[in-house]
Amino acid sequence: MGFAMCQEIKRYLFILPSTTIGGAERVLFNIVRHLGKYTYNSVQVVFITKSENNDWEAHSWSENVVFKYINERKEFRGFLKYFLCSLFETSKVYNYAVTTHVHTNSFICLLRKLKVLNIKKHIVRESTLIFERFSGRQLFVFKLLYRFYSNIDLLVCQTDEMRLSLLTNVPKLSHFSVRVISNPLNLEFIRCSLNSSYVDTDSESFRILYVGRLHKVKRVDLLLMSVFCLKKISDVNFKLIIVGDGPERARLAELANSLGVQANVLFLGRLDSPYSIMASSDLGILVSEREGFPNVLLEMMCSGTKNIFSTDCTASVLNLPRVNIISSDPDQIANQIHRVILSNSDNSDFFKRYATSYDVDRYCDKLFD
Repeated sequence: MGFAMCQEIKRYLFILPSTTIGGAERVLFNIVRHLGKYTYNSVQVVFITKSENNDWEAHSWSENVVFKYINERKEFRGFLKYFLCSLFETSKVYNYAVTTHVHTNSFICLLRKLKVLNIKKHIVRESTLIFERFSGRQLFVFKLLYRFYSNIDLLVCQTDEMRLSLLTNVPKLSHFSVRVISNPLNLEFIRCSLNSSYVDTDSESFRILYVGRLHKVKRVDLLLMSVFCLKKISDVNFKLIIVGDGPERARLAELANSLGVQANVLFLGRLDSPYSIMASSDLGILVSEREGFPNVLLEMMCSGTKNIFSTDCTASVLNLPRVNIISSDPDQIANQIHRVILSNSDNSDFFKRYATSYDVDRYCDKLFD
C-alpha cells in the first residue's frame, strides 16, 4: 500500500478509430488491461467512432481506466470533433500516448506538433505490412499520411520484415527510434477466459478452428474448399468452426452450401472471448494471403490448441515452433489435415510453455522503459 501511494501517477492516452477489436486493437487492449491493474496508472482510451458492437464494454475494467467516446459514425468527423475538444484541454499532460493505425498515428503527430496535445512520449505502432498489402489509391493515401509522422519517441514494428519494409519505403522514419517488439499476450486474461460460456455440442468430431475477420485477404474460401477436399479422402467426423464476422460472411455461407459442406461448417460470428473454443480445438488454422503478424496463432498457443497450421503469410510465422506451414492448394491442405487426424498429435503443452515468452508484462517493460 505504501509503495502504491509513493508511486508517481503516470497518465496514458490510447486513441483508436473504433470500439471494434481486431488484431491491432487486441494489442492495445492487452496493454490497457495490464496497465489498469496498477492504481498508480491513469489510463484514458479515446474512441473516434463507436461501432454497433462495443467489444471493449463487454469486459470489466478497473476504475483507473476511463473510456471517452467521440460518438461520431464517420472517422473524419470524429477526428475533427476530438481536435476541437482537445483545444479546451491543453493543460492536460500525458506521460505516454499510444496509437497503432497509420491515420491515427498521423493525426496525433499533428496534434502534438500544433501543441494541442501535451504528450511527453508518443509511441507509434505499425499494425501491418502496408506496402505489401495495399496498392493504388489506398497506398497513395497511406504514403501521404506518413508525411505527417513527426516527433515520434518510439516507432514499434512487429517483425524484422515489417521494419525493413517500412524504412525502405519511408526512409525518413529511420531518424526516429525504430524497434522490433513482438506482439504481446495477456496470459492472465486468456487463462481466466478459458472457462467462458462456449459449450462443445459435438465433442466426438475432429475440431478445426478459424478465428478472424471474414475478409478477402483472409481467404476463408480456401479453407472451405479444403474442407470439401477433406470430405473426399476422409471418413472421420470433423467440424470446421469459423469464429468472426465481416463482409465475406454471406458469400462464404453460400459457398459452403454450394460445395455441400454446410453440415461440416459452423459459423459462430464474433465472440468476445474465443479462448475456450481454442482450448477445445484439435487444429487451429490460418490461410491468410498477407499478415503483419497473426496474433491469433499466439492466442491459440496460449489457450492450448493441439495443432496449428498457417500459410507463410509473413516471414515471422516460419519461426514459430511446431506450427505447420501449409500451401495455398486445397488438396494439399486437406492431405495435411488428414495426416494430423490420423496421427492424433497434441502439442498443446508445448505451445502453452512457448507462449509465456510473449507475456504483456515483458512487452510493457520494453515499451515504457
